[in-house]
Amino acid sequence: MSTKALSLRLANPLKAHMLRFSLVSALVLVLAVSLEWSMSFVTAIFTAQLLLPGKPPLNLALIKTLALAVLSCFLVGLGVVLIAQPYPLLLFIILAWCLFFVFYRASTGLNELVVLFLLVALIALPMLASASRAAASSFVVDFMLAFVLALLIVAFVHWLIPVKDDFHQGAEKQQAPILKHQDACRQAVVSTIVILPLIIYFFAFDKLSDLLVVIFVAILAQNPELTKGAKVSIGIIFTNIVGGLIAVLVFNLLVAAPQFSFMALLITLTFMLIAQAIYLHPKGAIVAAGLSAYIIILGSTIGSDGGLATTKFYARIFQLSMVGLYVVGSFYLVHKLAWLKPVSPNS
Repeated sequence: MSTKALSLRLANPLKAHMLRFSLVSALVLVLAVSLEWSMSFVTAIFTAQLLLPGKPPLNLALIKTLALAVLSCFLVGLGVVLIAQPYPLLLFIILAWCLFFVFYRASTGLNELVVLFLLVALIALPMLASASRAAASSFVVDFMLAFVLALLIVAFVHWLIPVKDDFHQGAEKQQAPILKHQDACRQAVVSTIVILPLIIYFFAFDKLSDLLVVIFVAILAQNPELTKGAKVSIGIIFTNIVGGLIAVLVFNLLVAAPQFSFMALLITLTFMLIAQAIYLHPKGAIVAAGLSAYIIILGSTIGSDGGLATTKFYARIFQLSMVGLYVVGSFYLVHKLAWLKPVSPNS
């Protein structure tokens, strides 16, 4: 009787999905903490994100497509570096045109993952190359390796533990509407005007350590309507608070009992609780959005880099707060320009 009940539980798609997400994500994070590789946390982040509900199963063809797309994004960034890095004025002109094109394509249906990597490549690589072109090239190689490794892990898990469900089908029905040419151009212009001054400022004052701030602004700048910008900013701050608080709690428990086996069990238990919140709670999307904060803060504190979780936590929250204020304020000022005001649908 008990064997039959157990088989029924394992046959439940929802429970199988939750177990697959929590156990695999925990295992990859534990390995990432144990390895002496700075990009191991990129693998942990993408593994967890790709196992969330709403993500379609991966196969070798899809892995090849995604890997080539990401590689193309970074090749574009390296191309901008090689062509215009010695000439700051030309660099900013090319960068402005590239950002406009990316934001325009984001509004007309380009895959959101490709948009994200294009923004990261266009912003991160020129800033890294300003210090060292070798650092920019090394970043591309390490990032690609970490991302492809995450894809292979997720594809193997999907093959090993197949779950027939309609999670990804339900998510595909809620895609953002594709804008018309005129509205997409206006939105791309607004986003470019918002992000470009900050990039110039970081270049001028060599703020390489705050690169994450510019990337967050670029992500938020894909939503240039004032109301959307405010909501997204508050949402990102709140989700990172949730993820950061979980990371600080786990870190304090690990300080009390600094043992590898305890760490592995605690991280696994934490991911199981996170899985329950994501899959079973009506506001589970908030917890899912804070996953990256949890993995980055926890990984950077118990890994080889060390440091205090609380310090990193408050620094991250402060950065995101500044991002939200900058985005909302910038969109408000830009929308004061008559030719960039959103067109009312009733007009």
